[in-house]
Amino acid sequence: MAARIRSLAVALALLVPAAARAQQPDTSAFYRALDLEGAGKYQAAARLYRQALAQPANRVSALLGLERAYAELNWTDSLLAPLDSLLAIDPRQPTFRTVQLRAYTMLARDAARRRTARPSRASMAPLRSSAGRPS
Repeated sequence: MAARIRSLAVALALLVPAAARAQQPDTSAFYRALDLEGAGKYQAAARLYRQALAQPANRVSALLGLERAYAELNWTDSLLAPLDSLLAIDPRQPTFRTVQLRAYTMLARDAARRRTARPSRASMAPLRSSAGRPS
């Protein structure tokens, strides 16, 4: 009887960690993405962050990592598609809304910068008229 209880206890001790491991989310893609981001390999990191978004436990951390990687690559507009998908799943998640607001703010700022960086023809007129005069 004691041997039977002991073998049952050993079997349970072996099964419990295996069951616990099966319930834990796969975070390997997220941690590999962090390593790649730290090494400056932003495209590869972004690819893995997008994979990590599929795991519910990783979504917030993976989205923040993806935001950082895309910012380094100047691909902020690429963040909008995964954000739309995440917001469809969880529309009240505050981090998703915060990242969405930052992305739209950055895109608006970039568009404004491009508009002001291009000189208009009217602003070039004084330069053209004085270019032909001898000094």
